[in-house]
Amino acid sequence: MKKDVFFMLVASMLLIYSCSDDNESNSTTPETANLEIQNTGEIPSIALEKEQWKSVTISNEIVTRQQGISHYEFDIVALQTLIDTKDVNYIWFDVGLTRDNLMTFTATAENKFEEIVGQVTSQAITQQKSKTDFSILNQVKSVEPEIAPLETHILPNQFAYEYLTSMDKAYSNFEQLLLHDGERVERFGLNPVIVQRMLNTKGINTLALFLGQNYNDKLTTVFIAKDKGGNLLIDDSDDVNTSGKAFDFTQPCPNFCDPDSGCCIERCGPFNIFCCDYEDPCPDDEDE
Repeated sequence: MKKDVFFMLVASMLLIYSCSDDNESNSTTPETANLEIQNTGEIPSIALEKEQWKSVTISNEIVTRQQGISHYEFDIVALQTLIDTKDVNYIWFDVGLTRDNLMTFTATAENKFEEIVGQVTSQAITQQKSKTDFSILNQVKSVEPEIAPLETHILPNQFAYEYLTSMDKAYSNFEQLLLHDGERVERFGLNPVIVQRMLNTKGINTLALFLGQNYNDKLTTVFIAKDKGGNLLIDDSDDVNTSGKAFDFTQPCPNFCDPDSGCCIERCGPFNIFCCDYEDPCPDDEDE
């Protein structure tokens, strides 16, 4: 009888150990972990990466790992759901850092009270996996829309090419590149209607976020839609709503951290895509 009990205990311990090994073997890589955060809504994990980015010393390992990243891709269905969320007032692209010293970018939707109403993470695409060819930015002539760049956020192709190709040398002084108003940049902001414009790009399959060095020698983001083949969607169409363009003029924080908190009461531009006038407080809030 005692032998039977003993063998039952040993068998139970082996079973528990086996299950533990299975769980560890199924652990995710940083890239797949990001996608799981998007699906499960584990905002505390994203917040931890954000806090890590604020306090970490920029080491050679961080710089080296970043040089191996081509860009960050956002799922367009997830982004569309994000900007369609009720009460979205502004979209931030937050910088984070994983435990493996890899930079991350998370699209964060906030309401007018600066409360988070939704988040979508991106997937880091390595240089080895990327088929990105920036030469198309030199091959396609920019067509300047009548609306001012600060309204459309459309970055002329020549500027986009220079921003993106200057990053190789910029990594030699990466810490300085990150400073805005003497503080490390934490996020880049856009009005939701601009993100919607990006998603309206004809033939879009994913939205790519590239890092670039602007003419102020500071880090900036350059957004370009990609097709199913991984090609950049850049064309010479003058259609301001669906043509393939590069986008920038994001607002970096620090430097700009307080977007308009009122309600859009008037829109301008083709198909009312650009929000241009705000009212504060919101009419609906007065009745609450």
